[in-house]
Amino acid sequence: MIEDDVRTMLRRRADDITVVPRPWSELLDAPPVVDLRPAVPSQGRWLAVAALLLAVGVAATVLVARQEDKPSVPVQQVQVPSLPFDPATAAPVWAGDPADLGASALAYLRSVVQVQPLVVDEPKVDAAAGLGSVRWAYQEGTGGIVYLRRLSDTPEHWAVVGSADDEVSVSAVSYRDGRLRFAVANTPGKTAVDSLAVAVFVDGAPIALPGETLPQGGPSDPASGVLVRTPQFDVAVPRAMTAPVIRVRQVGGGFLSVTEFAVQPAGGPPGGRLLSGGLIGNETWRIWGVDHVDGMHESPCALVTVGTRTVAGPLCGISGGDPTDASHFIQVGPASRAGDVTLYFGAVEAEVDEVWVTTDPAQPPAVLVPVADPVHPAGARFFVTTPTARPGQVVTIDPRVDGHSTGGQGFPADGPIGG
Repeated sequence: MIEDDVRTMLRRRADDITVVPRPWSELLDAPPVVDLRPAVPSQGRWLAVAALLLAVGVAATVLVARQEDKPSVPVQQVQVPSLPFDPATAAPVWAGDPADLGASALAYLRSVVQVQPLVVDEPKVDAAAGLGSVRWAYQEGTGGIVYLRRLSDTPEHWAVVGSADDEVSVSAVSYRDGRLRFAVANTPGKTAVDSLAVAVFVDGAPIALPGETLPQGGPSDPASGVLVRTPQFDVAVPRAMTAPVIRVRQVGGGFLSVTEFAVQPAGGPPGGRLLSGGLIGNETWRIWGVDHVDGMHESPCALVTVGTRTVAGPLCGISGGDPTDASHFIQVGPASRAGDVTLYFGAVEAEVDEVWVTTDPAQPPAVLVPVADPVHPAGARFFVTTPTARPGQVVTIDPRVDGHSTGGQGFPADGPIGG
């Protein structure tokens, strides 16, 4: 053992030293002792010291390892599941009339739970980020947190971007290839929940889910959802213009709590919110709203993807528009093509309520309603149109305000993409 080697070395060095004690009387009158040894120890002394330090290090390592194996003080770890959404980028699931943070949270809760009285704590606010949260409860052990984000149109317009029940965990969430998958379970360390109802909303309407509908003494309400009999859900989602919303509530004579959030499709930009979508050929196009894009100094932004490819944008720093611009366009142009079908992406001012698209003057136009990013409701509106046109035809895109044409802009059907 190394400890024995060190002891042997030190003992041998001690045996070489002869101590001759001085008389006691000389010690009393002796001047202070001055160490006249050289400042640098000899090689032999260095070896002894190094060996001793190494032995101490080994002992300390063994001691630490033993402490990690069997801590002297028991540590109880409570697992808190992470949120299945990011409040800083999530799409709103509820936006009422402009009101302060606490009033907005309370109005939302009253629309989705059926318990009284609701006890709401003092809101927590991150003013710089425009984020807030409100903890609520109606009895000991039952409650959760509502997460909100300030919308950009007024200083006191808060939208709910998600909510979480303390006793319910939603995990393994994904939305890819038209299927929405997630798991529902009790939160570890919390009281087991006997009865849960799950609902999924697509473009604001509930979709059919496999399972037992809630007994309600009459025709079932699809918005109430189905009772959870299995923790795993794998749901076919109809082609959606917006992100589907998952809502999970405890049931006991009424709805006692709520977990709710939107699920963005896979393949979008980081932090992106789906604003609209459709088909070009056999691929899906989507318009995304994004707060920040790497490399861009302005915000918010919008972009268009076809499949997993970005074909237009990002277009950043998009406000409600310029009142002096009579065209009411911020940007418009062809972005992608599949055969005779061309995808045009446009951003128009907030006051534009319709966009007319014409390929044949003898036929009625296609009428589009441009969409806004729900986090920036006063900002620009966006649209995608995918007309089929033959070479030589002109596609006319005309933003309209209060039913009046603004002149529009024409594009050759076989013109260059991005031109």
